[in-house]
Amino acid sequence: MFENIIKRIVDCPSIIIVGHIRPDGDCYGCQVALKEAIKDAFPNKEVYIVGQGLPFLFNELLPMDDVDENIVKKSLIVIVDLHELHRTDNELVQKYGNDFVALDHHIKCCDIPYEYYIDPDASSACEIVSRLILEANWPINPKCASALYLGIVTDTARFQYLDNFANVHRLSAMLCEKGAKPKIIQRLLALSPESKLITQGYILTHYQKRDGVIYVHLTQDELKKINANVSVGSLVVNLIGNIYDYPIWCTFVDNEVGSLVVEARSNKFNVCSVMSKYGGGGHRLAAGVTIKNATSQDMENLINDLCDLIKGMY
Repeated sequence: MFENIIKRIVDCPSIIIVGHIRPDGDCYGCQVALKEAIKDAFPNKEVYIVGQGLPFLFNELLPMDDVDENIVKKSLIVIVDLHELHRTDNELVQKYGNDFVALDHHIKCCDIPYEYYIDPDASSACEIVSRLILEANWPINPKCASALYLGIVTDTARFQYLDNFANVHRLSAMLCEKGAKPKIIQRLLALSPESKLITQGYILTHYQKRDGVIYVHLTQDELKKINANVSVGSLVVNLIGNIYDYPIWCTFVDNEVGSLVVEARSNKFNVCSVMSKYGGGGHRLAAGVTIKNATSQDMENLINDLCDLIKGMY
């Protein structure tokens, strides 16, 4: 299944593992797990993880690495939890990288000019990385196991969103047997600053509704008022989810350069079809897009398209 990608990793003396902008637990978990497995299997190989990462997990897992132009040019770039180079979380990789492979579980949304493995039916990118590591027969140490568990538990919303319950729970059990620390991971995920209460309160008192879609729009002024940044959309979108008569819920967040960052979720409808129309992507029930130089009409059009999804089913 992963024979060619494994061979390319084995053959290259320098590996850079990069994820997407605004990384989540699945993205960061893939990076840490793959680095740990490769380093354990090949101690003399150079392996770097680049991007923002999740700083609150650095002490338990790994901090991110710094690379320069020369390292990027000589490395195989392993793209995880996405397949679009322009959305990777490192400008040097985008500018100087010349050798790529991708591992992803999002619906393919563009032509990919390098080798890739995509399985949209996988629960998470960490599930795919787990399969690769097992196929390669590389070691899974406790840190690697915890990182893989992190990705699975976050991208499934603590095992709520699964199609294959048995396989994912078997994989999670194996990771626990390899030394994963679910209690520590869950505790760190559950912790949040007091400011989060202000953000949540604002979301819950400023949502809007239209024809089965419930949504929140946060401007730059509102972000400053609640002391939040543009990544807040993906963190709070499910606060307004699973409400009777509103099968689609989403957040719209203005960023500092005039783009509109959209996160859409549903318990029934293919929101990815709408996000793809605007240049985004994701999963059938969870997708997003960043619309550059957005206008108020862009948001109106997108909301109307989501409403049409619902109307088309009745």
